[in-house]
Amino acid sequence: MATLADLLSVPTEIEFEYEGQVKKYPIGKPGQLVQGKYQRWLEQNAREGVDRATYLSDEGKERAERVVSRDIAAKVYCWGGEVCVLALQTPEGIQKYLELLLNIPPAEAAALVEFRLKVIAEIVRAMQAKDPKALGAALATLGLPADFLRPRKNSSSASGTRRSGSQKRKSKR
Repeated sequence: MATLADLLSVPTEIEFEYEGQVKKYPIGKPGQLVQGKYQRWLEQNAREGVDRATYLSDEGKERAERVVSRDIAAKVYCWGGEVCVLALQTPEGIQKYLELLLNIPPAEAAALVEFRLKVIAEIVRAMQAKDPKALGAALATLGLPADFLRPRKNSSSASGTRRSGSQKRKSKR
């Protein structure tokens, strides 16, 4: 079975300069402790999301808290589950994973994620320069449109569609 490092196309060791010091970060399969801490982080995010929901009434918050508690009991936030996989597709989720895996401070994990995203962007740009069709296929694999990285013209000025406020509609009553 592939490790998360394999799935994220991350080498097993990343060399990275942070605060003037070059460090080597070993990336590998997470142990049970890291998996458990990541699961607890996901659960806490869900709870905090309910707390931040200012649009909910007190009764609505209680219902949402019960749903989160039920989801926790049902292992919805467990390592390798759908919520975990979705979180690992975000920079924040990867940052937290690296923070736990490498036992590094949040700022260092954030810098490492930013560095890796820049490396990936450089690879994608190089692919675009070499073979635009290959880039389109790679983007499609990621679930993005083939023209995702192409600059777009401001289509609103060339559009034949009128602005909604420029002409009033007559009611057919």
